[in-house]
Amino acid sequence: MALLSKTQRPDWLWVLTITTAVYLVIEFAFNARLLDVVGGMPNNEQLSDIEEYGRRISGFAVALLFWGKIFEWHRSKSTGRVIWGRALVSIAISTFVVVHVVYYLEGRLVDSLVEQSSPEVRAASVSSVVMQKTLASGRLKMNGLDLDASRLTDPDGKAFLALYAPLTSYLPGLGARLSDNHRVLARHFIYAVAEADAASSGHTGIKRPTKAEEDQVVRLLQAPAAAFADGKQVAEEGKRYTRTMLVPSIALSFSIMGALVHIWKLFFFSLHLATGRAVQPSWAKGLAITALSLAALFVFTKLPTTDITGQRLYVHLKQEMVDSAPDGGDVSFRRMLGFFADAVIHSQPVMYPVFEWTRVYLLGGFQFGYGQD
Repeated sequence: MALLSKTQRPDWLWVLTITTAVYLVIEFAFNARLLDVVGGMPNNEQLSDIEEYGRRISGFAVALLFWGKIFEWHRSKSTGRVIWGRALVSIAISTFVVVHVVYYLEGRLVDSLVEQSSPEVRAASVSSVVMQKTLASGRLKMNGLDLDASRLTDPDGKAFLALYAPLTSYLPGLGARLSDNHRVLARHFIYAVAEADAASSGHTGIKRPTKAEEDQVVRLLQAPAAAFADGKQVAEEGKRYTRTMLVPSIALSFSIMGALVHIWKLFFFSLHLATGRAVQPSWAKGLAITALSLAALFVFTKLPTTDITGQRLYVHLKQEMVDSAPDGGDVSFRRMLGFFADAVIHSQPVMYPVFEWTRVYLLGGFQFGYGQD
């Protein structure tokens, strides 16, 4: 059983406390900007830039988990004190290595998910991304979503848009359901992308989509799932849309979980500094941090902060996502995805203002590659 027991404060504790606090400032700010990205209309360059930041921040978060052990490995056997010079050199080297390893592994994770995605997922990703971008632009109104377009620019609205594509990518035959609206949807999608590109570049005036441009999007929306199989006509386009759907969602997931874990770490560090009490043994603290992070997500789902998760469209999407799982399929994962979506949407009206304040006032409005000239 984990006990909060009186124990000596290690001499490196203040270093980890300060470093964790600094990391959280950066993570909070990044999370706010990331929500703007995944709930908005980023171009490919902006998406790539914020992915780069996310992978490096995640790498540092992982490296930070090992700092305490590294300090202890460099404690003198004769004096019992940390040999600071050696410890700091080891931390610098290990952090450099871990950041780059995590950076590489996250990239490989996305590449692997894209390459191994089924033709059905690729086809659904096209429809999901097109609908998400069009919805984000305010050009699409959906039955069962009784919200003004302005609501989708609120924190919970952005969170819904961020998770819309991953949720709908699991729905079978999504493109076929839109068959009567492919042309209109394609036109609105092209307009939305053009508006976003113009806004990011500072240009004014939007050129009307050509029939050839509309035809290209319609062709993807109408393509059967078999056409997205490796080596087939639209396989590469399907992979590109799948990547567009995956990258922001994965980055948002890692960012939220990294923040939660280190918030509780900072809590326990601060408690130890203030009272001299710590959870012992160390594995029990790790278990407590994991349990508290999951508990925080559960509490978020119960906050009365949004009406979006009660919208008929959202409820239907979550239920159909689970019901459409193949026999013996990933039902548990889909339920977890729905739970995570609820937690993110409910938490953002509370957390986003804090995170955005951190970005604007503590980091001087740093953009993390999104919205920069």
